[in-house]
Amino acid sequence: SGYKTNNAYHQKIETDKQSYNFGVLPLVNKIDKKANHSFIHLADTEIFNTENHEDWIGNIKNYAATENAAFIMHTGDLCYENGLREHIKLMNTENMDCPVFYGIGNHDLVKGDYGEQLYESIYGPVFYSFDVGNVHYVMTPMLSGDYKPSYTKQDVYKWLKNDLALVEKGKSVIVFSHDLLTNTDQFKYGDETEYVNLNDYNLKAWIYGHWHNNIVKKQGDVYTICTSTPDKEGIDHSAANFRVIKVDGKGEIKSHLQYPKDDLGKTHKGGRKIEITVPIDRLPYFEKLNK
Repeated sequence: SGYKTNNAYHQKIETDKQSYNFGVLPLVNKIDKKANHSFIHLADTEIFNTENHEDWIGNIKNYAATENAAFIMHTGDLCYENGLREHIKLMNTENMDCPVFYGIGNHDLVKGDYGEQLYESIYGPVFYSFDVGNVHYVMTPMLSGDYKPSYTKQDVYKWLKNDLALVEKGKSVIVFSHDLLTNTDQFKYGDETEYVNLNDYNLKAWIYGHWHNNIVKKQGDVYTICTSTPDKEGIDHSAANFRVIKVDGKGEIKSHLQYPKDDLGKTHKGGRKIEITVPIDRLPYFEKLNK
């Protein structure tokens, strides 16, 4: 918390290696003295067969710099072998000048010795955690996809149980994944007999993508937040956007969608002109938490 690496935030564990050194740099002006901070969430860019990404990536980079985002999180579906190989070149901690993290989606499980092999070789571990301010952030992987992963839900559960056991009591928890865990108000990760109940760990939000839609719900005391696509319109024909989530020192969150200022009404290559004509008091894609 309060530091960043110059790029990769992980190192591979090797049997003949005795120590691991991480060079870190101060994360200047991203977290205030009260631990308030913000981050950008995006998902489902699916760039495997597309090009000309400079505009939407430039919009995200400029917003992150102007608004001092603490990090950028992409929750998966870079899409197939080509998307996996190309996305890291477009968006990484070095060229975005902001810590960039990724999660694995169903279309990122590709042919290999195991489904996540290629993803892992480029982006690192598929489940991990980190702290920013007074929040413990956790990434959990997509459990199935185009090819079978080597991990199981119980593997992730065992790691998650150990990870959360080390979190300071009272610290807020926010979980990322490619898809939603549950539609109920009980966020139990595992099987029917062995599981960790995330509600017991001050879970504030479960943040995901997958559905190419913008959805914010309150499930019990937990926000579930789905973000659509930043490079194309959503499955519901909503305009391309990315999500900004602001977190205060107590871990309470507010969210809004950010649209490129030149995007509304613009006809994209191979796309359609976007027109929004709903009443001003019913803007479903401009929703905001805690109005």
